[in-house]
Amino acid sequence: MRRQRLDDGRRERGAVTLMAAFGMVALIGCAGLALDGGMAYLTRARLSSAVDGAALAAGRVLVLGGRFAEAESVAQAYFDSAYFAQAYAAGLTPVKLNLRLLSQRPLHLQVSAQIRQPLYLMPVLGMRDMAIAAEAEVANTRRQPATAGSPAVSRRKGVDLMMVTDMSSSILHSSDWVHVVRESKKVFESLDARSDRVAQIIYGDGVKTLLPFQPRPGFDLAEMRRLNGVMQTPNVPELDGGAGGGTATGPALAQANEALARLPARAPLPVLLLFTDGVANLQCMDPRRPGDALSVPCRRIGVPVSQSSNETVAQMREGIRAALDRGTTVLIVGYGRELRGTPHPVPEGIKSGEAWLLDALAQPGEAPRLDANQTYSNGNGMYCWSGDPVGLKA
Repeated sequence: MRRQRLDDGRRERGAVTLMAAFGMVALIGCAGLALDGGMAYLTRARLSSAVDGAALAAGRVLVLGGRFAEAESVAQAYFDSAYFAQAYAAGLTPVKLNLRLLSQRPLHLQVSAQIRQPLYLMPVLGMRDMAIAAEAEVANTRRQPATAGSPAVSRRKGVDLMMVTDMSSSILHSSDWVHVVRESKKVFESLDARSDRVAQIIYGDGVKTLLPFQPRPGFDLAEMRRLNGVMQTPNVPELDGGAGGGTATGPALAQANEALARLPARAPLPVLLLFTDGVANLQCMDPRRPGDALSVPCRRIGVPVSQSSNETVAQMREGIRAALDRGTTVLIVGYGRELRGTPHPVPEGIKSGEAWLLDALAQPGEAPRLDANQTYSNGNGMYCWSGDPVGLKA
């Protein structure tokens, strides 16, 4: 009888051990599903954003008459910098984008990419990796007569584009200003007025919002075109408060970030496009401090760079970094030789205006350098420099 009890006890302990082993496998599987599933979701979001940006980059090349091979190269370069530069992707092998040009006139382009995401806990259930794919489609088609004149119809995900344009005296007094305005027009003309949002801020001695974001996707293309025409002749009352004088880059970026942050539902691709021809040399007298609410405005434009060079650069850098920290893609177009020739001293050192812009855009610890095309890009965004209207067009 006693031997039978011992045998029964051993069998019960063996059953419990077996059940515990199966339970551990199930527990690891559940934990793996949560961990690997969450990482796959983040990878999918980043991959989708990179493919969207690559599609826009390739589409712009083709719209401007470039060759398909050039569009492929530009799209791949953007994709590599926007996706694989990220730390989480360090262990992934390079992926070649798939571009399919269905039509160039009118434009109809499909861009896709697929990766194999390695799994870390799911291999206990026999799954070593997971296929993750993303695609984007960009098309230019002619609208019906009722809405004719807007050439861009995009079937990609929506874009929130904040255009921040330097209208300080230095650029307004240049004969190149009309080229600047014409090229900026091409940017919003390439978007979809029904699904994308566009806002326009100008700055000089002050900061002025010419066109705010609409609460819902879409923007007033006719009004955007009218304002673009007004900006070609800047000495008009409508531009008072934002055109002429110094270069209040920091306050303008603060206002742009507030507008992006206040959007009720952000698009998958929020973009801040900054155009400037000079060093930030005006500051906001009451800049936002850490912890202040987003609604606190940047009210007063203040003193020249000779009195507060550290503050003007700090506000400009803060504005760029704040946009990056919120997941906004920052595109900076630098124009003219003043950006390179004017030293801007602060306690950290003496740099040109271009160097401070690059420093703000770069990732921590990175030493940004321009390539042969006078362009620098990373996963956060891009900086391009031009010294004349020909380069600006490119």
